[in-house]
Amino acid sequence: MKMTKKHLTFLITGPRKSGKSTLCLDILNYVRKLNFSAGGVITLQNAERWFYLIQNEQKVRFEANNDEPSVKIGKFTISKDHLNRANQSIKDGCDSDFLFIDEIGLLEMNRRGYFPFLDMAVKRAGCNIFVIRESIVNNFIDEFGYSRDNIILRCNFSKNLPHLEQIKRKIDKEYINK
Repeated sequence: MKMTKKHLTFLITGPRKSGKSTLCLDILNYVRKLNFSAGGVITLQNAERWFYLIQNEQKVRFEANNDEPSVKIGKFTISKDHLNRANQSIKDGCDSDFLFIDEIGLLEMNRRGYFPFLDMAVKRAGCNIFVIRESIVNNFIDEFGYSRDNIILRCNFSKNLPHLEQIKRKIDKEYINK
């Protein structure tokens, strides 16, 4: 299905490990079932953290090995090469119907990490699903000129099914049931 490139953004926030990335995966599965194109990156975590590059359905390591170039933020040491691949996935995903960027945090607010492609992502036509660290939601809104009227969803551990249903209804209303 090809959608009309109407601009719609969902800002997803919440505490660590509250289900934000899982919610993104559920949304991704839903839009793929509808045959929409999707791109960008979702950060997965089990015992290790991974960048999931949506277009090519590839997982690459988040954490850098001791001997590889890296970017340090807080307790994380991110593989510079894999961060560059995640950024390329975001850049390429700007042509998709749905763009996912998980997770926008302090690195981006310090003009690093995904920052080089955030402006392009924010301004593009299509549907954006952005996961944003709770502590910077207001800074992100101010930095990128978002209205506080955007759809902001706060994940709360096992209580995220209503958020998924709300997003599905909005997608259906805006892109399917015209």
